[in-house]
Amino acid sequence: MYIKAITECLQRNIPYLAEGARESQGYPEQQPSIVERYKKLCKEFSIELLLPVWTVKSKGEVKEELIMAGIIPKTTEPFCVFAMPLYDYQTKRESIKEMERMLDELIFPEAKDIINELYRTNYKPTGDKEI
Repeated sequence: MYIKAITECLQRNIPYLAEGARESQGYPEQQPSIVERYKKLCKEFSIELLLPVWTVKSKGEVKEELIMAGIIPKTTEPFCVFAMPLYDYQTKRESIKEMERMLDELIFPEAKDIINELYRTNYKPTGDKEI
């Protein structure tokens, strides 16, 4: 998800990427150590990762904020294929450690090359732009 989002930001010259992660949801991919890894990856491409609802504790609070902003809080958002719900047999710490390992060993070592390749093959230049 982040690889594609970063590529889109680069192609459209957008310096910010915002997403709806909330620490209180408890998913490993939305915990501080993981989010910091995502922020670092974004920063490598001069993109700032924004987390506008990070500290919001409940879905109800998010809906209230959306309503106050004039937005109908209806979503058809799919969940991430890497989402790792916290089952009874696995502690939160174990889940986070496994997610950290997966990102550090399998995904991030290749991410920069994949982003650069996607950018080069899909970018429709309006001028010279290098990553």
